[in-house]
Amino acid sequence: VCRDFDEMREHLKQSVEQRLEYKKRRKELISAISHDLRTPLTSISGYLDGLIEGIASTPEMQKRYLNAMKIRTMDLKRLVGNLSEYNRLESENFHYNFVKESLKNFIEQYLEAERGELGKRNVKIQFTCEQDCQIWMDEIELKRVFDNLMTNTIRYREKDSSLVEIKIGQTEDKKQAWLEFSDDGPGVPEDSLERIFESFYRVDASRTRSDEGSGMGLAVVMEIIKGHG
Repeated sequence: VCRDFDEMREHLKQSVEQRLEYKKRRKELISAISHDLRTPLTSISGYLDGLIEGIASTPEMQKRYLNAMKIRTMDLKRLVGNLSEYNRLESENFHYNFVKESLKNFIEQYLEAERGELGKRNVKIQFTCEQDCQIWMDEIELKRVFDNLMTNTIRYREKDSSLVEIKIGQTEDKKQAWLEFSDDGPGVPEDSLERIFESFYRVDASRTRSDEGSGMGLAVVMEIIKGHG
């Protein structure tokens, strides 16, 4: 009886801790969403006031204000899109369209399709295949993973160019594939490594730079990779 009681007490303690953690994460999530919506909205509102009040008095200034508003609108669109995608992937009703394909062929086709854009952004790719393997993949969702990693490479680099190394192979038991994606950027601080896949987490705690993304991209990547097992 004492043992059962202790187990029940421990279970209740864990349940309370889980609820408190969930409540904390929920508050952080709402705060992050509010901030990331407010920043571009405030900017758009300021440019609108400038147009209405005649501060942008020349066609050149008006064009500059309108272009800035368009950029902030795209920031909002991207944020809403990432939120929608994350919610879709977490849904119990979501199903991946898996087909068995060569991982090597998939990556080579992706790099060929993106060669022009990566060239314009000064991104050099080194692709190494230690051992090819057939894996069950949803090509559309897996492409989204690579798109996000490439975007982060460009967005956070400190130079005008990037070197990306992609390596693939199999585990010794040949039951799983592995993929390594690395670049020559500044990297992630060690104390942030455990949190970079959390929704809305950004290394820059101040969250003042709207061009640094919403912090949703890697959360979407994590969901897709988990969905692929």
